[in-house]
Amino acid sequence: KVMEPYYVATIQKVVNEYQEAKGTGTCMDALPDISDAAEAGKVATLLVEADRPEDMDLDAVSDQVSNMGGKVIMIPKEMMPTNTGVACILRY
Repeated sequence: KVMEPYYVATIQKVVNEYQEAKGTGTCMDALPDISDAAEAGKVATLLVEADRPEDMDLDAVSDQVSNMGGKVIMIPKEMMPTNTGVACILRY
C-alpha cells in the first residue's frame, strides 16, 4: 500500500512516454511488428497488459527485450494505452 502511489506514478510516466512516442512514430502496438523490432534490438520499453492471457510469442518477445537491455513493464488494463494488450517504445 505504501508503494502504490510510486507504482501508479511510474506506470503513468511510461504511458505518457508511449503517448509522446506516438507523435514521433517511435512506438508500436502489434505483436508481430514488436517481435521484429525486438529481434533487431530496437525496443527500449515493452508494455504488457497485466491481465493478458499467457502467450508464448509474447513471452519470447519479453525475453528478447530483456536480453537486449530493454525494460518490460506490466501495465494494469485500465492504464494500458492500447487495446491490443501490448505496446512498445522504440529506442530510435
